[in-house]
Amino acid sequence: MGRTEMSGPGMRMSRIGAGRAGSFVIAVAIVIGSFAASTGAQTAGKGAAPAPADVLGFIPGDDRKLADWQSISRYFERLAATSNRVRLETIGETTLGRPMLLATISSPANLARLDRIREVQRKLADPRSIESDAEARALQAEAVAVVLVTYGIHSTEVGSTLASTVMAYRLATDESASTREILDRAVVLIVPSLNPDGVDIVKKWYDASIGTDWEGEGPAELYQHFIGHDNNRDWYAFTQAETRAVVDRVHNVWRPHVVNDVHQMGSSGARLFVPPYLDPIEPNVPPELVAGGNMLGQSVAQHLTNAGLRGVVTDALFDAWTPARAYSHYHGGIRILTETASARIASPIVVAPDQLRGSRGFDARRASGNFPAPWPGGEWRLRDVVQYMTASTYAILLTAARQRDVLVEGFARIGREAVTHREGEPNAFLIPVEPALLPSAAGSKASTRVLSEAGATLLDVLTRAGVEVRIASSAFSIGGVTYPAGTAIVDYDQPYGGFAKALLEKQTYPDLRPGGEGAPVPPYDVTAHTLSLLSGFEAVRIDADFAMPSSTVWKLSPAASLRPPTVESSSRVGLYCGATAPMDEGWTRWCFARFGVNWKRLDDARARAGGLRKDFDTIVIADLSPAEISEGRAAKSAPVELTGGLGAEGALQLSHFVEEGGNLICLNGSSSWAIDALGLAVRNALASVPRTTFYCPGAILGLDVSLPEHPIVAGIAPRTIAWFEDGPGLEVPADSGARVVARFAESGRLLVSGWLLGPESLAGRPAIVEVPRGQGRVVLFAFRPQYRGQSLATMPLLFNAIGDPVEK
Repeated sequence: MGRTEMSGPGMRMSRIGAGRAGSFVIAVAIVIGSFAASTGAQTAGKGAAPAPADVLGFIPGDDRKLADWQSISRYFERLAATSNRVRLETIGETTLGRPMLLATISSPANLARLDRIREVQRKLADPRSIESDAEARALQAEAVAVVLVTYGIHSTEVGSTLASTVMAYRLATDESASTREILDRAVVLIVPSLNPDGVDIVKKWYDASIGTDWEGEGPAELYQHFIGHDNNRDWYAFTQAETRAVVDRVHNVWRPHVVNDVHQMGSSGARLFVPPYLDPIEPNVPPELVAGGNMLGQSVAQHLTNAGLRGVVTDALFDAWTPARAYSHYHGGIRILTETASARIASPIVVAPDQLRGSRGFDARRASGNFPAPWPGGEWRLRDVVQYMTASTYAILLTAARQRDVLVEGFARIGREAVTHREGEPNAFLIPVEPALLPSAAGSKASTRVLSEAGATLLDVLTRAGVEVRIASSAFSIGGVTYPAGTAIVDYDQPYGGFAKALLEKQTYPDLRPGGEGAPVPPYDVTAHTLSLLSGFEAVRIDADFAMPSSTVWKLSPAASLRPPTVESSSRVGLYCGATAPMDEGWTRWCFARFGVNWKRLDDARARAGGLRKDFDTIVIADLSPAEISEGRAAKSAPVELTGGLGAEGALQLSHFVEEGGNLICLNGSSSWAIDALGLAVRNALASVPRTTFYCPGAILGLDVSLPEHPIVAGIAPRTIAWFEDGPGLEVPADSGARVVARFAESGRLLVSGWLLGPESLAGRPAIVEVPRGQGRVVLFAFRPQYRGQSLATMPLLFNAIGDPVEK
């Protein structure tokens, strides 16, 4: 689910009996099939396969019923033990130590030759090992469709993981011709949850909410321990254990032709989204994948509409711009995002017809070419969510099986073209030894760690994604320029050169306004993903031919396991953790854990209680809106003790903290809060500027150091970068006593990668400001220096502002 669309109710669906009655019957057999789950419907070979209700204790989709991860795991274990169509394996551990599962489902004949199926995939993805056209044709003829279905990455989208049990049971037990066709012509990979920790976090919270004023509200903690909803923005940086497990043990092993990523969206629009995606499409996505996604998505829409399931929309809401959500788009796989309208977690809702609303690319109240059968409104329950999910996934599987030849040919063509040089494309990218955008010397210990690990982090990302990276053993020259030993060389003509190019080149995001005028059209997420710049390195594109110098292959570094501390640290660094559970706070915790900054929690109640200087030297407030900080969660959205925010009393106590010698650091949106709540002699000059004049929804901008002697910018290059996303435009009066430590670059150099409307509104404005107050100070960042754990170029600025904390 994202931030663009909210939707509502839908059709009632039939349920059958009890026990094995966990299957759903819909109008047309081609979508779900004609089978009815009964005590007699089971797979030959191992015995009676359990229906989900036999293990979970309820039918998936029942009102107000959720399963914990242990129950989901136990269901898949029992299904694998009783079905000769199912194999189950553990692919890794979550951040909090739960097992992650992969179920492989196919015909017994296919399961007996899985190693060979994977080998065929590997060769077609990298045809450099194929010796002849005849071998290539034979491999394509031998291949089966490989479809990965990933569930439950966003844990409040509870229908997803429940639907995984229904889908697995259907494939394991159904004897219909359509299911047999899927099993014979495809291998189906099911990850029941990409975030098992969140399954339990949300169930515990939701169960406690039943019958209260806050029933169905989201939890007061992030459902992925560190990054919450942003776990679906990690598919090109691989910062989290869960992402790495799925990339290492599923994507890179199986190289699926199709990935169905099963999500939920809001409740007041369409019932289901499937591709085609909106423009823009990221330019490194192969056209075969764009066309294949269009074909599969339209097939799903046709199947569900034929079955009487109304409210399916295509070519709306979601774009395909960023690799952060689409690993498969750069690895030969079609990504089919399905987004189903949500209930109120597991509680039913009613959406009146006049509550339906239009959204990006369609109007939920009117039929159109991409929305031919509007849903009329009414009751919408969790069982509707599960029905639409299982129907759409089944349609994807059936279409993939029937279009096996088309999918395999497209996959093979992508592999061939990737290793064949094409005119206009680069020959290689070079990553310098010295990071031009990182400090030449460090201030704090954490900054020193960033400096020592930044290069390896970037090269590890590329290597984990299957990109071949070589390190020059000696100096070499290209076009009269000499590059030193240690330079990283990324040849473009390799299977996943497109992934490397997407992360190493600068993005030019299009202005989608008609005629370039009027209100800006926002991206679905952000507009830039140049990871090399964020990591502190300016990659060099090489178009000229050159001979590969003597070099060695970069090997993936061992990944450290980041586990949250079991006890509160004795650190005097506090991190504000409000009940709104903001992702930027979670990212800050992750950065602290990775780079060794000890900290302890500061919640609203503790802040309002005062006496903060006794326990803290530094307090960090991550990126939150002023309302989130001041007001917190609204009444009836959580237990009363979690509502209310800092309020005036909390602001007063933080002001006392600073006056008594404390160091208060505010990031991005929280800087706007501090200006007003603490009465600082600084103002946000962008506060009243309309989006038609200035808009920056996430881009890499130029940053110039103003006070090179200041400890916050110790060793920082005079010109570097910053991630800017809906931040303030600071203005500092000459007589304020505040010091401008760094400024955004002038207009001609401001936009480095992405999209920015109205650069003159921000150009040259302060980006880091130190405001003295009493014996302490407030440090205002007009950007996110620790953006999604990726911005290693500016993370030292935050760590230097904190300094080396004293442990007591």
